[in-house]
Amino acid sequence: FFATNGNHDIWMTKKSGALAYDGNFLFDLHFNHPNNGGTAALGFSEFEGVDSQLIKDMAENADETIYSYNYGDAHFISLNSGIYDHASDPALLRAQYDWLKADLEAHKDAKWTIIFQHQPVYHRLGGQQDRGNGIYNDLIEEYGVALVLHGHSHLVTRSYPMKNGEIVTKTAGDTILKGTGTVYTTIGSTSTSHDGISDVSHVEEMFVVAIPTAEQAAYTVVDVAEDDLVVTTKQLNGLVLDRFTITSSDNDGDDDAVTETPTPVPVKITSQPKTTYTKSGSNTKVTVKAAGDGLAYTWYYKNASAEKFSKSSIKTATYSVKMSSRVKNRQVYCVVKDKYGKTVKSNTVTLRMAATITTQPETTYTKSGSNTKVTVKAAGDGLTYTWYYKNAGAEKFSKSSIKTAIYSVKMSSTVKNRQVYCVIKDKYGNTVKTKTVTLKMK
Repeated sequence: FFATNGNHDIWMTKKSGALAYDGNFLFDLHFNHPNNGGTAALGFSEFEGVDSQLIKDMAENADETIYSYNYGDAHFISLNSGIYDHASDPALLRAQYDWLKADLEAHKDAKWTIIFQHQPVYHRLGGQQDRGNGIYNDLIEEYGVALVLHGHSHLVTRSYPMKNGEIVTKTAGDTILKGTGTVYTTIGSTSTSHDGISDVSHVEEMFVVAIPTAEQAAYTVVDVAEDDLVVTTKQLNGLVLDRFTITSSDNDGDDDAVTETPTPVPVKITSQPKTTYTKSGSNTKVTVKAAGDGLAYTWYYKNASAEKFSKSSIKTATYSVKMSSRVKNRQVYCVVKDKYGKTVKSNTVTLRMAATITTQPETTYTKSGSNTKVTVKAAGDGLTYTWYYKNAGAEKFSKSSIKTAIYSVKMSSTVKNRQVYCVIKDKYGNTVKTKTVTLKMK
């Protein structure tokens, strides 16, 4: 048996009615898998800044969960898709990237390449795509992987042929020519608890979606022949839910037929990244869109105080980082490379910090005749401050002449119970408003 682990192989103990992590990693004790990947294959720098101890422990115990082997004309790869955690799974996926690329390169001449992992790629809310699975689906499609098998969802699904993260064709039907694109399939539900159709109805990439009959488990058989992969999903009662063929022969037995070699599509950027304005502590994202065959993305960055650009570890079409004083005014650009070695460079853009309130003003209590002060603290570029006030008997706020971060006035019967707030504007036109506070008299 060759198995791939899923989230329920880690969340093992039932606590308060829910599955929870109990610190044990016993998956590999049940199998005798190759150990040509595992923990040694992971790039542990990807876990820097990750809060989840579970995902770090899982990485330390990844032996026999990430591996590959050959069987006949087929090369099989098992990947570890994580614990179904939106925040931490991407680090584990990124950590496998270099190993996966090296394995695909070493076996690029295999007749068939089949990948299996637990959580889906182009599938359902909460599937890996929703957590940034562009981390390696571009790599899978670049190397012409024929088939990717999934579990996790209790449905039967099949994607259109995919390449460069896009649907190649919607007209291939049930016979797909090898090399057209990668087909991703969820291979059924071996339990009798099945998900609803709404779980995938929003996913454009899905060609087939089927729900097994109630109380009927489903399973999939992949027949590997010289020229064909035949994938059949059935219920236990024999009802066929889906069947399709990936074929390496497109001449219907005519040996004299000539297969036309497709013309390479020159790599080009179709949508340039744009400068961002992000509040401190929030994630800022810069995206480049490109067209071409087998695209790979390399980002470069330069902090405000740096003299030259450095190469980033991010290898997707989206550059994402949390905004901070260190990231503020960082410049980034992307080099996109196709499978033929041609490259194109994007525009350089800047990650700017939008006006962000770091300390809100507070209500004050001041004796009559003494100065009362209300202060706001903020981060951003070229900040200006506009205060508004409303006396106790007034109906609406008026604009103050004070233009600093401190609102100061002498307490009096007129000022007593005055309400104030501040609008802060940065040099790029972004504004943020403080809470409203009251100037009370002791």
